[in-house]
Amino acid sequence: MRMRLSGLLSIAPITLASVINISPAIFIAESSAAESSVQRDVLPPAPPEFKGKIGLTYKDSVPDFGPAVPPKAPDGAPNVLVIVLDDVGFGQLGSYGGPINTPNLDRLAAEGLRYNNFHTTALCSPSRAALLTGQNHHAVGLAAITEAATGYPGSNGTIPKSAATIAEILKQNGYNTMALGKWHLAPYTAYTAAGPFDHWPLGMGFEKYYGFLGGETDQWAPLLVQDNHPLDPPKRPGYHLSEDLVDRAIADIRDQQQANTGRPFFMYLALGAAHAPLHAPKVFIEKYKGKFDQGWDKVREETFERQKKLGIIPLNAILPPANPGVQAWSDLNDVQRKVYTRLQEVFAGFVDHADVQIGRLMAALDAMGIRENTLIIVVSDNGASQEGLRNGTANTDRYRNYFPDTVEEMSKLLDKLGGPETDPHLSHGLVYGRQLAVKALEAGHACGREYRSIYYFLACAHQGRGSNSQPIPPPCRCRPNPVGGNRTAGANIRQRSDPDAIVWRIDGLHSDGCEC
Repeated sequence: MRMRLSGLLSIAPITLASVINISPAIFIAESSAAESSVQRDVLPPAPPEFKGKIGLTYKDSVPDFGPAVPPKAPDGAPNVLVIVLDDVGFGQLGSYGGPINTPNLDRLAAEGLRYNNFHTTALCSPSRAALLTGQNHHAVGLAAITEAATGYPGSNGTIPKSAATIAEILKQNGYNTMALGKWHLAPYTAYTAAGPFDHWPLGMGFEKYYGFLGGETDQWAPLLVQDNHPLDPPKRPGYHLSEDLVDRAIADIRDQQQANTGRPFFMYLALGAAHAPLHAPKVFIEKYKGKFDQGWDKVREETFERQKKLGIIPLNAILPPANPGVQAWSDLNDVQRKVYTRLQEVFAGFVDHADVQIGRLMAALDAMGIRENTLIIVVSDNGASQEGLRNGTANTDRYRNYFPDTVEEMSKLLDKLGGPETDPHLSHGLVYGRQLAVKALEAGHACGREYRSIYYFLACAHQGRGSNSQPIPPPCRCRPNPVGGNRTAGANIRQRSDPDAIVWRIDGLHSDGCEC
């Protein structure tokens, strides 16, 4: 079965490219005459004709290995690095006015573009499916996370083979493709040593994979998979998954570059941070000791004012009232305040630690001399998670089994929260404090439905260092969407039925109903 790409210049990383408001032309420099003859609107490309000569003997024959040569990316095609954060809210990172120290992400934001009206779905799997396929999550069977599939159309928990991922498209156009970290796009019944593997990363367009298949894992002792086989949990002292994933990412890129094939790479790096369990080295947690003692109401107000100064939200924006069910900080007792504050310190340390690892990856790209030709995109799959319920938890398995731990129990574990002996998650009051769903972002209602998450992020296109940052405009107004459902930002590659092929049409921002 072939996929026909209609309206493309050469290759089709359209959803990710359009997140940073650029034309697909950024992926294609001027091609040579020979390169321009390559047909890229149908995948896989038809092999070139044999141009050698077959004589009676080898002496009067001329070989031609052209039909066997792997596809070559267009001249000047950049590397693409997509970094996916997990459950990070709109008001957390420094570049979005948040209280957490994230200098490496802030530097990317300063060098590139920031977005303040980037729509996601409210869950992990749907957002990731939309990001990688360019389609509405219902159109690819992921109305909810894979574990919550209902068996009805749009919710069977399995991306159809008719929906090519960007990795598959780029691989067939001369890219090396690598995935690391969280997957959460395969049916959970496929998490076995016998597969089936067709919805694991290597079955969805990636050539290499190292990470975890499910929605979360212990950051100190993760359940890891490499390619199509499970690994024993790491046992080295001081191990942390975020560090390991970035170590592997750097090694994969170095291996790819030293082979000197001239191929660009597409890397999808999906960190576990900051999904529960909230795990971070103690030194990072202690950096935030006392930083949130003023309480979630005050933290929210401070973040709101910083966002105004940064231009993230309009100066006349009004802070909405507290979410229903969230207690005023002044109404909490001392034990509650101590527990909730410590959970927020752990979360902040987790994000801070992830930022340091991203900084190491940027430094490695600089050292290899390839950052200038690398398109870097950072997103969060959805906003902050309310799964910690009213009190948060030191053990997520307890609340999953309807036996949540009490604040008094957690108060005895404050010094252990975030370490290997705990499995913590935030109180929903802390989530409310970092979500900052400002009045200007009630565009969630503009298309006739509630968006549980309207989150961001930044994208950085290094076409020469120091590219000018664009100012952040006020959130735009969405037009009614006749299709319905939450949409990813940017243009989409839409599947069309065809008796002979799968036709993909590019929908620009100007024509897609509920995208801005």
